[in-house]
Amino acid sequence: MFAAPTSQYIFAATLLLQLVGILSVCFVRAADHTAAHRRWQLLFFVCFALLGVAVVWSFRMSSSCWISCSTTLALMTVGATFDTRSVRQPASFQR
Repeated sequence: MFAAPTSQYIFAATLLLQLVGILSVCFVRAADHTAAHRRWQLLFFVCFALLGVAVVWSFRMSSSCWISCSTTLALMTVGATFDTRSVRQPASFQR
């Protein structure tokens, strides 16, 4: 009925998902404390979940795409948790 997707289409789809995932991290960070923050955050979580599925699926299918997908997943994790705001040091460490 339907033809199986070729590896070129799968690679292109995972590459697009990775690019959207990295961009969603940037947009979530840029839209902090704005009305659009929730929408970008939703896009981030959807991409994060889909990338997790893509890693498991490509690893199970013995595809080499799992390496790039898992690297993007790790970059998204660091991007989401990295705090760039200035942090005050505790009083005991101030000069």
